[in-house]
Amino acid sequence: MGDQPRSSRLEAQIFDLLNFVLGGGEQDLKLPSDGRMHLDMRFRLASGVTIGLEYDGAYWHAGNEAADQRKAHRVVADGIADLVVRIREEPLAALSPYDVMIRHKESAPTVVIATLLHLVHMDVLDAKTADHISAILVTSRTAPRFESITCDECWLLDGSIRHAEYGYRRNEIKRRRAARRVAEKTVLRANQRPPWFDEA
Repeated sequence: MGDQPRSSRLEAQIFDLLNFVLGGGEQDLKLPSDGRMHLDMRFRLASGVTIGLEYDGAYWHAGNEAADQRKAHRVVADGIADLVVRIREEPLAALSPYDVMIRHKESAPTVVIATLLHLVHMDVLDAKTADHISAILVTSRTAPRFESITCDECWLLDGSIRHAEYGYRRNEIKRRRAARRVAEKTVLRANQRPPWFDEA
């Protein structure tokens, strides 16, 4: 494994951890309608729901949004999975509300925690599986940092599972949203400059 690209090693670690929690995991599934396409991971849950999971590293997936969306539609159309959840590395943008956004070079345990929280938050899992995940997260030695969980609702959910102080987490979210607004205004102002402004 030493010569594998980081994303392949990371994908393997993510799969192993998710399979430990969810069970019913399979990797690298060919799509019947196009044998050149493969689904990174699939999990058949006890509830009967089948989740397809793709890992989108920023280097390989930048500018491939249309192809990524076509692939997700094809996975569902081929009956490979009921739903495709994409784990997308920043600065990639989410392609659907089900996508999990992670920071560049995040560890596999943190990616898995973010993914499990998002599956619970998006109500993809049955109550028994969601309770099982909560029990695992409570006993997990890996507690995610605020900046590692980019979804505000998932951060609050993690806090409620771990019995963290709600007000403190709410204030962190307010600060993050304020910082986003400042960054968005800065980009907007930069885009509104006259063409001659940046000329030397």
